Amino acid sequence: RSDQAETVLFRFLRGAGGAGLAAIRPVTAQGLVRPLIDIPRAAVLDYLRRRRLPWREDSTNASPEFTRNRIRHQLLPALVRDFNPALEETLAHTADWAFEEEAYWEAEIDRLASQHLRDGILPAGLIAQLPRAVARRLIRRAIQSAKGDLRGVAFSHIEQVLEMAAASDGRGRMQGPGLEVRRSFDWLRFGAPPESRTWRVPLAVPGHFALPGEGSTLHLELKESSEEANCVYNGVGSCLDWERIGGPLELRSWRPGDRYHPVGQTHVERIKVLFQEARVPLWERRNWPVITCGEEILWTRRFGPAARFAARPGSRKLLTVRETSGSADE
Repeated sequence: RSDQAETVLFRFLRGAGGAGLAAIRPVTAQGLVRPLIDIPRAAVLDYLRRRRLPWREDSTNASPEFTRNRIRHQLLPALVRDFNPALEETLAHTADWAFEEEAYWEAEIDRLASQHLRDGILPAGLIAQLPRAVARRLIRRAIQSAKGDLRGVAFSHIEQVLEMAAASDGRGRMQGPGLEVRRSFDWLRFGAPPESRTWRVPLAVPGHFALPGEGSTLHLELKESSEEANCVYNGVGSCLDWERIGGPLELRSWRPGDRYHPVGQTHVERIKVLFQEARVPLWERRNWPVITCGEEILWTRRFGPAARFAARPGSRKLLTVRETSGSADE
């Protein structure tokens, strides 16, 4: 119990919330049981002395170099002497109280996370509408899921995410240790800081190409016009007129400034504008695939083929482009 009291005070001084004040758990998630958690250090020592049982003392326990030792030997005795003679018991009760509170909240946040947290993404509107106490805990859960722990996550990080969720402009970014939280339109994404998104590979036709960081594959096939081929772009597959393509093809990631004239549009448009109109979140754009011939864009995901290269009723040879989830071998 003495260690428990020191831990509660130590964490309180560092600004811990309820989870931190629960301090040393009687039983850990891994099944470790601490049967002496309610026994004061003085009682343990008295038991040993009366039975003349030897024990070992860690030599570092006396060193004032460590914060815990200064709390143990300096701060706690002063507080007990000047403010509360039963402080050790009081702090241990605080840990018990916080532990039971956390058990309730963990079950409640489990329920909310199962309903709303999907692949590290939370609805910003939900966070803005929840009571602040609930929103903070759900944000902590999303961060923990994204980075595996809460080390280095401070009160200020949680508050920045709350501010992003409440902002009317639908954008923002917060970076923490091993973490990036982005707001894009109506969503908040919790994940690791992004790596460079720029990539490019030559395309051989026919062929299958795994898209970097996507878990999906692009399939390119040549077909004669007499073969059955769905040349109406439906977001998954589309057809280009192979005879209109006059050079080698390249598959690359979208770049700021990219523009082309997609089928169905009356003019050339920046892909960034198409993203905004389709409400494509920022994190989905990083590896967005584009097929080019030289400097000209022939096709891009979701927005389909360029009008000049799209297959027409008179096209004799078709290049079909189809994207599927999974690897090329599946």
